[in-house]
Amino acid sequence: MLNFLSSTENSVIDTLVDWALDNIGLLAIIAGIGIAVCAVIYLCFYKKINALIKKYREIIVYVIVGGITTVINMVIHIGLVELTKLHELVIVFIAWFFAVIFAYIVNKLWVFQSKSFKKDVLVHEIISFTGARVFSLGVEELIFLTFVTWLNMNQYVIKAVAAIIIIIINYVFSKLVIFKKNDKK
Repeated sequence: MLNFLSSTENSVIDTLVDWALDNIGLLAIIAGIGIAVCAVIYLCFYKKINALIKKYREIIVYVIVGGITTVINMVIHIGLVELTKLHELVIVFIAWFFAVIFAYIVNKLWVFQSKSFKKDVLVHEIISFTGARVFSLGVEELIFLTFVTWLNMNQYVIKAVAAIIIIIINYVFSKLVIFKKNDKK
């Protein structure tokens, strides 16, 4: 297990990529079957599913947007690891910066549907959103400092674990502080 987490051990990632490329047809068939099963389930239970989607729209959309934001963060992170010699903590910051810009825009407009563009509302949202994201960046940097820098664990594995923690922290801040029905202001 420790070999899997070692930052010098890239063969696990290489092996997974090679396997996926060698089995692309099988993966496509599995994906097609998965989509077909989901379609059948939806058709059988569409009223209940639509009611659940309506009831939990905000959380569902937040998870989707959080996933996209995480992918943006990870793509930038991996790109910088592979293309530069920057320190891992600098890489975490750069990836975070671009993810925060994307996240603010989609969270404001799509997830929490904050429709106000009044100056005081925007200032509150931008400052509190950035402040909350700085806090979660600190959490991520601390995770990286501990598990990658000090314990020499694989930064891709740590990045994935940290992403889950960060998504939860960011949702709580966004829901309770940043986008709490600012349209009334």
